[in-house]
Amino acid sequence: MARALARSAVIGSTAFLTLVDLFATQAALRVVQGLWRGLAPAARAAACLGRRRYLAAYFLGGLAGAALLGALYDGLGWEACVAGIGIALAAAAGLAARLQIGERTNERTTSAYPSPR
Repeated sequence: MARALARSAVIGSTAFLTLVDLFATQAALRVVQGLWRGLAPAARAAACLGRRRYLAAYFLGGLAGAALLGALYDGLGWEACVAGIGIALAAAAGLAARLQIGERTNERTTSAYPSPR
């Protein structure tokens, strides 16, 4: 009985803190958006929307990764879980290696490292 109650408390606390974190971050983004007075309203809205999409992807990716690794651990054990983490890190490193910051730009972006002219 005490173990089930403790488990429920941990699950409930985790869910509560996740929701508080998500909504507090959203509220902070709105405040930051209001502080960007030098930007045009459309640029502020686009920046805020981009950050919201990032947060959504961040939380959903964490949820999916935890669910997948939990399934690996339950089905195949600790070694498979560690291997899954290694595969995920290798895939992330491969994607990061393909990034070329400042090499190509379009009309929506500018170079992170402007060339001296």
